[in-house]
Amino acid sequence: MEAFVITLREGVEAALVLGIIFAMLARAGRGELGRWVIAGAAAAGLFSIGAAAALSALGLTAENAVVDGALYAVAAVVVVTMVVWMRRSAKGTGGAVKSHVDRIVGPGRSSAAIGAGLFALSFFMVAREGVEAALFLSATALSGNRSTALVSGGLAGLALAILYGVLLARGSARIDLKLFFGLTSIVLVLLGAKLLGSSIHEFEEAGVIPMSQTMARFFDGVAQSTAVDWLFLVALAVPFAAPRLRRWRATSGPSQS
Repeated sequence: MEAFVITLREGVEAALVLGIIFAMLARAGRGELGRWVIAGAAAAGLFSIGAAAALSALGLTAENAVVDGALYAVAAVVVVTMVVWMRRSAKGTGGAVKSHVDRIVGPGRSSAAIGAGLFALSFFMVAREGVEAALFLSATALSGNRSTALVSGGLAGLALAILYGVLLARGSARIDLKLFFGLTSIVLVLLGAKLLGSSIHEFEEAGVIPMSQTMARFFDGVAQSTAVDWLFLVALAVPFAAPRLRRWRATSGPSQS
């Protein structure tokens, strides 16, 4: 489930960036340049797959509780710091993309320069989301998730994000994006807390961190808890349902009165 939400979240961010670029090109009457954007996004997808394969090839395996605890701690730091960094950098993303597109398609630039600029812009923006997803997936892999579950969940999330991007381009997608990113950020932070709890549990088993039996049971419960998985489902369902609920209340209100 974690892999599904991670790739869906990052995929939706990439879809929004590409949607801004396509909208700017259409507004400027340069829709034919969209092929460069698609090419850059495709190249970024391949680059992200390569990054994920490279992280997987490192083959980090835990043979004792101390190593296991250290890996969990690193995973927790990766998840939480990446969420904080994304929230800080996301505020000006839309304006920055529009500014870049304006400069790329400005007057006096050759077709080759415009194509190369759009390719580079879409590649960088999509690759950033892809590398973030690869880092998140590596972090969740350390928590003991099976590789088959990670791959299937990641592919499912990516497929849904692509579908959302297509619907967004056609103008038929409806989602409360502020709620979507807010809830998924909270749940990813909770995932980091779960990984930290797993780290403390492993260090306690190795005798590195002495603690009472009650505290040991508490951290064992944190490590084994499935609450984060259910919260992931809520973080997905609520943002998609919210616009429809508001529309239903708007249409049903006058008739009831």
